[in-house]
Amino acid sequence: MDADRETGAEVSTRLNCQPLAGQVVDAMGQPIIGATLLLKGTTNAYITDGKGSFEITAPVSQKQVVAVEAAGYLPAMITLTSCALSDIVLERDPAVRIKRGGKKAGQIVRYGDAYRQ
Repeated sequence: MDADRETGAEVSTRLNCQPLAGQVVDAMGQPIIGATLLLKGTTNAYITDGKGSFEITAPVSQKQVVAVEAAGYLPAMITLTSCALSDIVLERDPAVRIKRGGKKAGQIVRYGDAYRQ
């Protein structure tokens, strides 16, 4: 059980809320397409659809952590406390810029780190 606590999973307090649905949006309320949600302590991962919506179908536990990541945004960690999950809002990563024009339009360039594309 100690290993479960370190990874964010608590086996003893399962939530009976399948599926657990929600939406990932940016600070302006726009849906984020292709965001990844990972249930910590498991191998279950989910990706948002064209409307930024997701549906977690695996069993979840109270106090389990969901890691949410998307290219160009700061990652978020959400701790589940109930079956009600409000919109997950991700903030833009100030160190990342998406090229808007030229040969590499749409590619992500991270400034200030060890790599550039």
